[in-house]
Amino acid sequence: MSSRPSYRTIAITLSALLLPLSILAGLIAAAYFKSTNPNNVDITNGLAYLQHTMFFAIGVGVAIGVNVVWLIVSMYRRDKNFVQAKLPLTILISVVAIIGAIGILSSYTSSVEDQYRTDRGQPTLQEFFDALDKNKS
Repeated sequence: MSSRPSYRTIAITLSALLLPLSILAGLIAAAYFKSTNPNNVDITNGLAYLQHTMFFAIGVGVAIGVNVVWLIVSMYRRDKNFVQAKLPLTILISVVAIIGAIGILSSYTSSVEDQYRTDRGQPTLQEFFDALDKNKS
């Protein structure tokens, strides 16, 4: 006799897999766009198709997060308490907090690198991309 997994089991599993599945989606997108190269860019550049990669990674992360929140709300409505929802909610909050910390530290590192480039008379990445866009038009 096979039984369906509970909302709690699904929510815990999705919460735990939020980051790995987001990374996987980004890597699949990068592999697809770099192998087909629809914009005919230099794919050896580490930033090639970064926007597409991030779009898919963030999209999958948000979709999983929304589903986990829906499952938690469903558990609360069914049980009228958070007994079953505590663990998946804790995992979700922890993962989102870690992703947020990673984003903040990454932003800080980028600003330090930009300042380093500016101090040495080199263009920042934003200036580089602005010049690249200007040359295209």
